[in-house]
Amino acid sequence: MDHIRYENIFPIPFFQHQIKDWGRKKQELLDLYKSVTSNISDEDDTVCSDYYRDSSSYWDKIEPILKEDLDLFSSYTKTSYKQNGHWFEKSSFGMHHEIHNHGAIGYSAVCFIEYDESIHTPTKFVSPFNDFFNGNSLTHIPENITSGSLIFFPSSIHHYTSPNTSEKERIVLSFNLTPTTF
Repeated sequence: MDHIRYENIFPIPFFQHQIKDWGRKKQELLDLYKSVTSNISDEDDTVCSDYYRDSSSYWDKIEPILKEDLDLFSSYTKTSYKQNGHWFEKSSFGMHHEIHNHGAIGYSAVCFIEYDESIHTPTKFVSPFNDFFNGNSLTHIPENITSGSLIFFPSSIHHYTSPNTSEKERIVLSFNLTPTTF
């Protein structure tokens, strides 16, 4: 009898978590957002972020808020990480973030702060592999994203956001994590 062995040789890890005690943590993150982004404006038609600002001064405020959630991720992956960049991003009506990645090493994360699942869309991911049958690009859209969702994904994965079609702002916190242990 013939036998075919199946093996998924290149799985892509993706983690999704609902932050505990979200009401308190959301308010702390929004207060921080207001304090660090008060002097930025919608720089162009697509994205408003403090990415290019000196953001090193406020990770020490983010880390205690998300410590329990970051520790959970580290324990699950059995790896410790150091933060390697962080920023807030706001999408007003019509704004979106074009396809991009965050480099070759580590994980990136998105914390959905002001996010209404009835009108907003989550970050969308593009597979590094095309469909093997028809050659088309493959896209993953995470399900059940709500305010307080925190996702982790390999930094090298291309991703983007669709234009915000509502007058309600979508606010996220993003950050990169570099492994410190293997």
